[in-house]
Amino acid sequence: MQFLKDMIALNPEDFGGADIPIGLILLCFAIGMILATVVIQITNAVVYRTVKALMRHKCTDEESAKTLGELRLAHDRWIAFAIKRENPMLMRHISVEVPKATAPTAENADLTDGADGEAVAEMAEICDLSKKAEIGAKEAPIRPIEPKYYVSEGQMDRAKEILSRGEGGLMQTVGLCALILVLYFGLGALATYLLPMLF
Repeated sequence: MQFLKDMIALNPEDFGGADIPIGLILLCFAIGMILATVVIQITNAVVYRTVKALMRHKCTDEESAKTLGELRLAHDRWIAFAIKRENPMLMRHISVEVPKATAPTAENADLTDGADGEAVAEMAEICDLSKKAEIGAKEAPIRPIEPKYYVSEGQMDRAKEILSRGEGGLMQTVGLCALILVLYFGLGALATYLLPMLF
């Protein structure tokens, strides 16, 4: 325990050198590397699971594109979070189907290009009334258009490379973090041994 305290408090100033908190710098660097490793491993796992699901369902163009629900990934919070935030690591490996133009409604009637806004609004109102009549005058639930995803032809080689590497997993993450800790303690021990000899 004393060795760890000495390593964290390591400073050449104690031996007549410049005031540089080497111990704290090494500790911050090790913590940063561990956090970066965890984030990278989670991102790699998200990319792997998403690409694997798309390839398994043969989503290779806009016609075969599927939503997260259809891919059975809707309940995966990491994937949902990455897609919501448009994670660049994930989005460069998959493509998003551009939703088709929506039917005119009373709300978007004035946005219709080249059409008489009043006429479009009237048609939308008639459509709404006919829909309500079909379901017994109950208001039809409004569902947001879910984006669909696929792997384009240009992304196919990278997708195969990702699948060949595998997901990684918890043990790989723990192993990489342990390696960083070993390097940290090794550099700390080396610095603790060398600094008194240098000053």
